[in-house]
Amino acid sequence: MTTSSIRLSQKQYNDIVKLHRSGIRKGFLSTTGDLFLRTLYCSMHRSPHSRVFTALDDNSEKVVGFIACALSTTAMYRHIIFRYGIVFFILLLPNIFKISNVIKILETLFYTTKHKRSKHKETGTKSTNEIEGSSPSAELLSIVVDENARGQKIGKKLVEALERYFHENGISIYKVVTYSKDSNANKFYQSCGFRKRAEFIHHGNVMFEYTKIIEPSIQSPNGVSI
Repeated sequence: MTTSSIRLSQKQYNDIVKLHRSGIRKGFLSTTGDLFLRTLYCSMHRSPHSRVFTALDDNSEKVVGFIACALSTTAMYRHIIFRYGIVFFILLLPNIFKISNVIKILETLFYTTKHKRSKHKETGTKSTNEIEGSSPSAELLSIVVDENARGQKIGKKLVEALERYFHENGISIYKVVTYSKDSNANKFYQSCGFRKRAEFIHHGNVMFEYTKIIEPSIQSPNGVSI
C-alpha cells in the first residue's frame, strides 16, 4: 500500500466516490449524484487550499482509502465556487427544487463561518462551559478506508500524510467534525490523538469537533524528520 497525493486518474476518482458512498452515508453530500462528488473531490485536489491523499493498492493501483483536507475550509470553498461555481450549480439543479435541500446546501457552504461565530459547548473532565468558538481554519474533511483493507493502519497512515502536508504549510493545529453517534469515527479520532473540543448542531444533528496539535517532528515517507 502506498500513500500518494499525485494527480489522480478518472478511475481513481471513481474509486473515491464509491468509498465515500460506502463510508459516509449521512450528510448533504451523500444525497448528491456521483458526478457531483467526483467533480467536488477533483476540484478539492486541484485547489491551492486543499488536498486529497489516497492509499493505493500496490498491485492494482485501486484506491483503498482516501483523506481530504483543507488548509482553510472557507478559502477552499471560495476558490471552488469562483472557479467551478457554474458547474456545481448545474449539477445541483435537481436538488434546489426542495427548500430543505437549499437549506442544507447553504449550511454546508457557510457552516465554517457560522461555526466560528457561534457559541459551543466545550466538555471538560468536571464541567461543561459555554465558550466562544475559535475553531482552527485547517480541517480534516473526510476519510474512508475500504472495509476489505481495514486492519492495516491505512487510516492512521493517511492522517500522517495529511499532517505532513499541514506541517509543510505552517499549520500546527487542525480540526475534524463528526457525528456524535458515530462511535467508530469517534474512537478512531481519539486513537489518533484528537481531543474533543466542542459540540454543535449541524443539519439537525449533534456534531463533535475534535482538534489535534501537530507534533514538531513529523516523519516523512523515507523516515527523515521534516
